[in-house]
Amino acid sequence: HFTDQLSLTAGLRYTDEQKKLKHSQTGDPFELLQPFLAEQNFKRSDSELSPTVSLNYKPNDDMLLYASFSRGFKSGGYNAFSITATDSAQYEPEFVSSWEVGFKSDLLDRKLRFNAAAFYLDYKDLQVNQLLLVGGIPQFQTSNAAKAESKGVELELTARPIQGLDLAASYGYLDATFDDYQNATTNGDDFTGNRMVKAPKHNISLSGQYVTPVTDRINVFARAEVSYRSRVFYSANNILSQGGVALVNGRIGLAESESGWEIYLWGRNLTDRDYVINRLAGVIVPGQTTQSLAAPRTYGVEARVKF
Repeated sequence: HFTDQLSLTAGLRYTDEQKKLKHSQTGDPFELLQPFLAEQNFKRSDSELSPTVSLNYKPNDDMLLYASFSRGFKSGGYNAFSITATDSAQYEPEFVSSWEVGFKSDLLDRKLRFNAAAFYLDYKDLQVNQLLLVGGIPQFQTSNAAKAESKGVELELTARPIQGLDLAASYGYLDATFDDYQNATTNGDDFTGNRMVKAPKHNISLSGQYVTPVTDRINVFARAEVSYRSRVFYSANNILSQGGVALVNGRIGLAESESGWEIYLWGRNLTDRDYVINRLAGVIVPGQTTQSLAAPRTYGVEARVKF
């Protein structure tokens, strides 16, 4: 603490990860498509320092301004299905540097809370899943093929206009693109400038929750949620995608304060929206697409007892 209003928080994490791999391969009888490989043993170590620092300023009891920086990494590894007699098929660690500025505030005698943040993430040696030729055979493997950046803003608003009623709204804008992603496929495609995978540009959520007593010991609870996210891409070539999706969830129930039992009726995807959660291009059959669908409308009962 430099003053009553100004403070600094800093931290340092040391990580050491050890990975061992024992690999062997039984080839086909004539070793045309898959050769025989005797047992090989591999070992790698990734050691990194990850710092974090945050400068905080409180002009008054109801507001906090902050700026922060942190650096993280994801360890490297092996592509076990791409190992050959002369290539261990390793990939190296991925690094990200993150900057964020923002504020948190309580307004109207703390009946209203408004938070805002702007962020920027810079990725180096980004680990991506690529379709590459390995020994003349197309295979998906992880490699350090790209640089990328992700930047945006997040806004959060919560309010309690009356006792027992909580309202919340949030909005996020995300601009996440590949800065450098050349030779992304066996054809030498360049995905530089494309959006990152599963990174929607817009995220919106709204919720309302109301709790009120019906007896001296029993409260009734009701909650409704609406969320929306814009188009996402499932591949770095930005061909396979899913358009914007809005979902509605709900929950209603009773809670007893003395013995602590609760019972709820809940429902998810109440409008029974069909949408894709993953979509991939086929490797063997030209033009083939495989996809996974999200759960349809689901509902159930949940009971809890505290002992």
